Amino acid sequence: MVTKFDIDCLVITLEFLQDSPTSLFSCALVNRTWCKNALPILWRNPWHDSIIDAIDPIRRRRLLISKYIATLPSPSKSILIKNKINLPPPIINPIFDYSAFIRYLNLDALKLSIKSWIYDSNSPKEFHGVVCPQITVVARELLLYFLKKSPSILCIEAKYGNDLLEILLDILNSFPDSKLKFNDLRELICHGALKVIPTFFSKLSIISRTIQRLIIDPYQDIEHLATLIKSQKNLKEITIGHSYTSPFSTSSREAVLSALSNSRSITLLKIKYMYFPLIHLANLVNLEELSLQGFGKREVMNEIWEPLLSISMLKLKKLFISSLFTNANLEIFSKFIQKSPKLQELTIRSSRISDPENSKLLLLSISQSCRNLVKFEGPIMDQNVNELSQLLYSCPNLSFLYLHPSTEYYFMQDQMDFDNLLKEITRIQPARLDLLKIARGWKFSGELIGKFLESRKQLGKQICLYWSQSISTTESLDKIVKKYYDEGVFIHYNRNKYEDVETYLNQSISKH
Repeated sequence: MVTKFDIDCLVITLEFLQDSPTSLFSCALVNRTWCKNALPILWRNPWHDSIIDAIDPIRRRRLLISKYIATLPSPSKSILIKNKINLPPPIINPIFDYSAFIRYLNLDALKLSIKSWIYDSNSPKEFHGVVCPQITVVARELLLYFLKKSPSILCIEAKYGNDLLEILLDILNSFPDSKLKFNDLRELICHGALKVIPTFFSKLSIISRTIQRLIIDPYQDIEHLATLIKSQKNLKEITIGHSYTSPFSTSSREAVLSALSNSRSITLLKIKYMYFPLIHLANLVNLEELSLQGFGKREVMNEIWEPLLSISMLKLKKLFISSLFTNANLEIFSKFIQKSPKLQELTIRSSRISDPENSKLLLLSISQSCRNLVKFEGPIMDQNVNELSQLLYSCPNLSFLYLHPSTEYYFMQDQMDFDNLLKEITRIQPARLDLLKIARGWKFSGELIGKFLESRKQLGKQICLYWSQSISTTESLDKIVKKYYDEGVFIHYNRNKYEDVETYLNQSISKH
């Protein structure tokens, strides 16, 4: 006999597989009990990238819509028929009503899926010439049914178009009961430039107070965003991106910044390509991840970093700084790091460094304060061998090391010598080092790379190795790389394509 305790344990186990549709589908085939508990999780977010068949995504999208339309009530089907939309064969006594499982509304994926369903995938010319009214009719009937059957919507995603978001707004205004389905909304991802966004934000500020994750990218001049942030009781993660090509009002920005600084529950803050006075960080005492991407302002130079000197972030685990317009100040960064003892990931990127000689101070600060560091990407000088040694000994969990030459101007013509640093890494051989990435601006000996790889072979430790194509070497690396690749020393290597590295980093860091 299956007890409630058994089912509760099964559900908890299945929840761990929510990002593995293949595994969930296999679990659904075990027996009726497993099927009954696995399918709601599998169909919770049918638009997830891992669910769409990469070999034939159009077919997968068409099948999704067919299943949903087959279970629509008769009045909805009549509306589709009146609009000359062919219906799939009827399903007699369907076992499950898949619409009741939906918790995620990805409006962009829904629109694309409807488009794929209306037009045969074998007729690409017709596919790209879809008649918008038909998409609108199908989308409205499906959204109405989703909101009727689903007990709650946990996530909304809308990035590329106004039309389906307008339909959703119309439903919220026309059917009061539909508002209740957003009382437990936890995640909102949207394109802040959509025309309908201000009205949508205003509506959500009233009906949704439980948003925990908010991504608005790009963000434009939307005063309603501040109201939305203030209305949330437990906002934890927020990403705001801005395009410099769009207009931006100072008053609107200040309202948003004020709302952010008073959201003390925030644990993750990502600012992308917009100016953010760092003094506003002072109240974010629970922040665990801070990302400043493309950060800076032409009119404000080194003083932009000065607020960091008076701010302590005792819970901060991840710090990402990419300075676009403002010189990086390593002295200020070093002092800030000393007050962030829980850092596990540290990234500092900048094309200009105002005090490159302070890379020594930066490395020492890391060694003294960040014993749990897993990933380090940042500047170093060729003469900082002792400081690198201290960092490697002091941070035994270090898995990822990406070193930039510390210089006033990153795109310098003269290259720094990486050989002594490479010798030290080879001598110490950090036990958990998985990836070594050497940025442009260095030169090194192919012979030393061979010694480094040989030591990894002797230790039985595989490595990912990446270096810029612009790096000068004294010998050809082709034979050395091929030799150790054939001997299984490499997990992966690449000479210039760094986009693969980021994917590997994200996957591997999550395992630690």
